Amino acid sequence: MPGISVHWDCLQFAKRKLLRKQFDGLPKDGIVIRTLPRVDEKIDGLPIICIAMYGAEEEVGTLVSTDDIAYPVPIVIIAKSNHDFVANGERYLGWRQTIYRAMRNQRLEGVKEIITVRARPEVVVDPLLYNMNYHYSGILFQCVSREGRG
Repeated sequence: MPGISVHWDCLQFAKRKLLRKQFDGLPKDGIVIRTLPRVDEKIDGLPIICIAMYGAEEEVGTLVSTDDIAYPVPIVIIAKSNHDFVANGERYLGWRQTIYRAMRNQRLEGVKEIITVRARPEVVVDPLLYNMNYHYSGILFQCVSREGRG
C-alpha cells in the first residue's frame, strides 16, 4: 500500500523486487533498508544488500503542470573481504548483475508515480573499503517520478 512519501515507497518496492530474486549465499534477512549504506557488525550478519535513502533528489524534467523528480535509491552489496582478492568475486559480480537487471530502465511496480528507473553504476569494488576488509559494491538507481505541483 502506498505511503505518504514516493521516495519511501521506492525503497520498499525495490526491496520487494529484490526479495523475489536469487542471491546465492545471502542470508534470508540479508536485504535491508537503511538511512545510509552502512553496516553495524554487532547487529548485522554479513553479507547484506543494503537499500539506502542516502543522496539528493534531482529535478530531471518539467512539463506544463508536472515535474520529473529523480529519487536516489542506492543499492549496495556489503560483505567481509577477509583480504582475499579472489574469493567470492564471481558471486558478488553475479549479485550486482541481478540487481542491475532487476531495476534499470523500467517502471517500479507498486509505485504508480515512477515512470522509469535510471541506473548510475558506481565503482564495482571500493578499494578504500576493501583495504578496510569490506567488499563494498554499489549502484545508484534514480526512481524518476512524474509529480504535479501545488
